[in-house]
Amino acid sequence: MLDNGCQNFSNNSGTILQVEIITLTSLYPFLLGGLQYVGPAFESAREDIRSQYPKLNFTQTFIYGENAPYSDWLAQYENVLAYYYYRIRRAPPQEAPHVTAFVMAGGSDSVGSGYFATQLDKLFITSVSQPPDIRNRVKWPTWITTSINSRTSMRTLFENLILMFQWRTSFIICDSNSNIIFETYSENIRQALVVKGVQVTRVVFDSRKVLPDYYGTLLRFIKDTSRVVFYFGHSESLHKILITAAGQNMTRGDFVFLAFLPFRHVSFGDFGLPPLNDSSTREALKTAFKCLLIMEPQREPEKKSTEDLQSRWRKLSKVLDNSTYGPGEMMSPHPTATYIAMMALAEVLDEIRQEAMLTAASYKSTDAFSGRNVAARFLGRTLANDKTESLIIDRAGERTIPMAVTQLDPETGEVAIILEQDAVKMVLRQTGIVKWQAAWPVLDRPACGFHGETCRGSAHGSSVQYGIGFGTAVLGILSVSVFIYLRISRITGITGMTSWWVVEPHHISYRVSTSSYLHSAKHSFMSFSCADRAC
Repeated sequence: MLDNGCQNFSNNSGTILQVEIITLTSLYPFLLGGLQYVGPAFESAREDIRSQYPKLNFTQTFIYGENAPYSDWLAQYENVLAYYYYRIRRAPPQEAPHVTAFVMAGGSDSVGSGYFATQLDKLFITSVSQPPDIRNRVKWPTWITTSINSRTSMRTLFENLILMFQWRTSFIICDSNSNIIFETYSENIRQALVVKGVQVTRVVFDSRKVLPDYYGTLLRFIKDTSRVVFYFGHSESLHKILITAAGQNMTRGDFVFLAFLPFRHVSFGDFGLPPLNDSSTREALKTAFKCLLIMEPQREPEKKSTEDLQSRWRKLSKVLDNSTYGPGEMMSPHPTATYIAMMALAEVLDEIRQEAMLTAASYKSTDAFSGRNVAARFLGRTLANDKTESLIIDRAGERTIPMAVTQLDPETGEVAIILEQDAVKMVLRQTGIVKWQAAWPVLDRPACGFHGETCRGSAHGSSVQYGIGFGTAVLGILSVSVFIYLRISRITGITGMTSWWVVEPHHISYRVSTSSYLHSAKHSFMSFSCADRAC
């Protein structure tokens, strides 16, 4: 038996690196990063690690909320994590691991967890979400993200577009009745474009609450603001906007609509041409689609091994958590990003393990496995994987991905890549022909202004336009500042308490996996109350 992991390497048994993975997750069905989706990816990754890295022994614990409403879970997940780490984790006698890492999909519950891991100097990896300031390595020295939703790659695509086509004004529309990523990224992009000197007007609406003529009013306002329109939201509202635009003669090629798509998935809607019974409406939408470009991650042909993995995950999802994908349902990229995170971690830890055996007396006698040091080994490198695409992590700990601007041919249904941005240098190149009804690229404003004011020498229209953009920018900054202040205040209030991590235990469930769920007795869900353990 290992003696708290402190053996000398002269004893062969001491060469096994004991790795503890702690995963805060959830089972809420509406979260694409929930355990029912990424759990099978964790499972298959651990199996592959066992076969590829025999000197690594991974043990993983899932901590998740399912008994409490989601809002309650968000209010106390930090307490749950700390309660597990300081109370439950230490309750039974166990061998001390050489390495402890927090690996999770992440979401609204990732920032507090990131603070927790940082203070402990433990590696923290998220495969779905990342904070807006992920690139601040002073603040997040142990945080690595493998998420496909790369803020830097997506932001750079917008910046490259406005630079390539010399757009100095733009209008951002966001439907808040959509996945939260749309509203979050629309504000991030607004801020980035403003920094680049672009005059930006951003409007956020809730499609459940708007009046019938809302889209018409909105588009009439856009006509006097910019001819470059960015859309963030579900496809249903996009289709309504495009149909309304067709009725206002905005789909003849003098306006360009660019829709942001995090990735192709049914939860975001169908960004193709939907089936419509009314022939006139369908023709109007087909015409409007000729003025639409999609900004999205570039979809590379999947390896046969990746398809095999996904088939395996679909089966495991049914076996492990009694959930299943519908017939033909597209799998999100989150399970793949989760699998990549685990395999990359194993590769990095095995590298450090081999070096430690040559330079240290034991694993415990070196600080090479500290969170900061392990995270540093990810920075600025490409980690290849024979079953999935390679993982590219930049110098700030953020995954970067290739991006594309695509155009749908409404007649054939084919999607063509017009522009491509690589994942390393992030250079935007035109690789396809833009099929446009008028001159391309579209001018962001008419040569004489929207009302001929430039040619008449009047600055009235321009000043109104700048006033709207400035006012919107100020309101956006204030809103974000208030949110950040409230969030930090809540965390500060929690950490300032003597027993900030004490939580009602009946909201906590946890599951320990030391081997395959399918072949281990340690796969059942366990819950407890104050009667079971000291509170």
